[in-house]
Amino acid sequence: MNFLTVSNEQSAFVRLALPVTGVAAARPDGLPYVNYLMNDGIVAVVGNQPLLAANLRPDGTRRLIVYGRLGAGYQLQYSTELRLPGVWQPWLNYTQTNEMLFLDVDATEPIIYYRVFAP
Repeated sequence: MNFLTVSNEQSAFVRLALPVTGVAAARPDGLPYVNYLMNDGIVAVVGNQPLLAANLRPDGTRRLIVYGRLGAGYQLQYSTELRLPGVWQPWLNYTQTNEMLFLDVDATEPIIYYRVFAP
């Protein structure tokens, strides 16, 4: 799959509504593989700003996925309270070395917020 974006645009998650039809797959033993999903996808288009996504792994572990420009330095911060300004705490300073950085996060806080930015 190939696509183009316009340069100097803001970073964004773009939902792809591609009709998928006629899918067939075979297991190594030659039998048909029937356990697959045909869903639309999401593409992370990274401009100057990093992107942050959160999800749950199959075992229930919380996971963050950070998308950023290769070689750029970022800081990941967290907060358990958004009602008061200035309550963000630094969690991780890092340099983006891959297109995506996967981070398993602590599940002991029932409510926690994360953000990522270039300091």
